[in-house]
Amino acid sequence: MLTLEELRRRVSSAEDLHSITRAMKALAAVRIRQSREAVESLEEYARTVELALQVVLCSRPRGVRLAEEDAGSGTGAVVFGSDLGLAGRFNIRIVDHTLERLAELDPEGPGRVILTVGSRVSAQLEAQGRPVERRFPAPDTIEAVTPTVNALLVAIEEV
Repeated sequence: MLTLEELRRRVSSAEDLHSITRAMKALAAVRIRQSREAVESLEEYARTVELALQVVLCSRPRGVRLAEEDAGSGTGAVVFGSDLGLAGRFNIRIVDHTLERLAELDPEGPGRVILTVGSRVSAQLEAQGRPVERRFPAPDTIEAVTPTVNALLVAIEEV
């Protein structure tokens, strides 16, 4: 039979375990809320980028080409990566896809212009020997989306 002291110790251990479990549940709830907010931010980011690109493409008169076909023209790319943790494989796949598509579209690569959103994808492209014309930080809040897209659009117009 258990002594009174052993019973008190077990009850205390159970209370400690219950307290830890409550803290873990609270932490999980906070992380779920943060994840939901991140998804909302990404959806807003995607919508803003899509609208901005539509504005750029629709603002040109019909029949006007975005790039003249001459010896100095080339293919450009805007590459979106992630600076969040555990996104290394995602960025690698993005870089691989970018390099494959650029090779298909512009085998000679005379004037490849690469703009990147996200520092990790920039570093990976440069490690592959592909210079990046302009780098933009990946927006980490919904408020940072619009300024990033605006800066990106200005850079696209300048290139």
